[in-house]
Amino acid sequence: MEIKEEADWLLSFHAMVLHQGISRAAQVLGVAKSTLSGHLRQLEERYGVRLIQRTTRQFQLTAAGDELFRHACTLVETLERTRNQLSVFAEQVKGLIRLTAPLSSGAHIMPILIREFRERYPLTRFDLRLNNDQLDLLQERIDVGFRGGDPGDESLVARQLTQHMRVRRILVAAPEWLARHPLPATPEAFADDAVIYLPFDQWQLQHEQGPRLTVTPEPVVICNTMESAVQLCCQGLGVGLVTEFSARDAIAQGRLVRVFSQWSAEDYPYYLVYPSRMAPSVAVRRFIDFTCEAFAQGRFYGIRPLISV
Repeated sequence: MEIKEEADWLLSFHAMVLHQGISRAAQVLGVAKSTLSGHLRQLEERYGVRLIQRTTRQFQLTAAGDELFRHACTLVETLERTRNQLSVFAEQVKGLIRLTAPLSSGAHIMPILIREFRERYPLTRFDLRLNNDQLDLLQERIDVGFRGGDPGDESLVARQLTQHMRVRRILVAAPEWLARHPLPATPEAFADDAVIYLPFDQWQLQHEQGPRLTVTPEPVVICNTMESAVQLCCQGLGVGLVTEFSARDAIAQGRLVRVFSQWSAEDYPYYLVYPSRMAPSVAVRRFIDFTCEAFAQGRFYGIRPLISV
């Protein structure tokens, strides 16, 4: 009985730290705050140490609390690994799959993937978080992440989804802006009329016949999401370098047109990542394989086979 109680206390402590407080952890777990407070008190009495600082409003761990949290994480990972490994004996693919992806690509790609995957495996559920920050997958208990460019943490397993594909970025502007600004001979002339999406402070452009060009704009507006760059261009504020899929609807509606169509930005890779320390559930493994297959078939607008121009 002591081991079971202590395991329950550790799981409660893990939730308190993960959600940065007793109140939020109690909401997530669906238990009373007094229950979690009691578990924390019992842990401190059992080990004879103080686990959190009580002199601050923040949920701040002591050195002992930090050490105990690492052990609690190990316990949670062991339980999840056991459950996932035993799930191979179940015939049905079911359960929750937690995903994170960048805002622009996630908004375009994830709804398609989730709909098609659930058509095949209707007992699966999803928790989707779109965020341009690279979340800590272990800390946030996320099963699969999608990342453009650098996959990040070396502890993650990274599978390049665009190994045989290209993610295209193109130059676009609103028709009314072009009516006020005659089209120059080269993209360099747009340097003083640019709408800049923050990660791309330089435009590394390549001509379809081979020449390369680096443009360092003096931006009219700097923004931190691809969607805002597209909308700013639609308002006639300047020229933007955006992903083809983020500008698709605006181009189709005539609110944007592509300029210098013979130029595009250099391709960048797109990765699927997942924690190497966790054994993926059957549902997560199926989703990973399903996603890799979907990208290999080139089923996404703006992400095309390298053999195409």
